Amino acid sequence: MANGRAFRFNHETFAYESFDDEDEIVVLNHVDGTYYAFGGAVVPAWPYLVAQYPDLLIASALATGYGVEPSTLNIDLMEFVERLLNEKILLTAAETTSQMVSFQPGGLGEYRGFNFERHADMADLLTLDPIHDVHF
Repeated sequence: MANGRAFRFNHETFAYESFDDEDEIVVLNHVDGTYYAFGGAVVPAWPYLVAQYPDLLIASALATGYGVEPSTLNIDLMEFVERLLNEKILLTAAETTSQMVSFQPGGLGEYRGFNFERHADMADLLTLDPIHDVHF
């Protein structure tokens, strides 16, 4: 793919919620109870990552929105995506032939990187509670 790699969200194992008022994305592994909190540049990038936009297109648009060097943002995005691939949150998507609408986020403020937090402290509670048996 000329514009980079595309990915798809692993809906079979994970669910996510975007909290706009807190500028945070929370992802829950509904198999083992591990949860993740993502912030910073992840918030504006997330909708495009899960919509299978190419990573280089996302990095370029975010670099413009934050007013930072594209190479810096591209490296940070690649490192973040690799962590998501290692955790199996994102999976490599097949090349798409559909037209993707480009996006240009404006005035994103100060660039703070891609924040990644992994929490397993509640995993036992989330997976052992039969009252809250949730089906996805």
